[in-house]
Amino acid sequence: MSELVKSIGVTIRNLRKAKNWSQEELGFQSNVHPSYIGVIERGEKSISIDSLEKVLNGLNITFEDFFKVVGSTENINTDFTILPYITQRLSRRDIKDQRIIMTLIEVLFPWKDDV
Repeated sequence: MSELVKSIGVTIRNLRKAKNWSQEELGFQSNVHPSYIGVIERGEKSISIDSLEKVLNGLNITFEDFFKVVGSTENINTDFTILPYITQRLSRRDIKDQRIIMTLIEVLFPWKDDV
């Protein structure tokens, strides 16, 4: 299979593991058979857009954030999936909540503009 198919599978696996979910749980959340989740994660078959949409909905991640992770690095690791997850979650909140979170981040982690 192509490198893209393999990268998609690895990314799905890492997102699933970041949630501490089994393939069965992701299958349940996505309305996809768990054995198909395994096939996808191993890169054995290309995933259809419809199936990918179901899996991403189950993982609660947008196509945009998912493909940012897929295209980001050759060796994707689960720590890298945190930022798109946070971004997606915050984008669903109103601007007042986003400002509160930004203030909290600035208090907890003083930023250096020269970095």
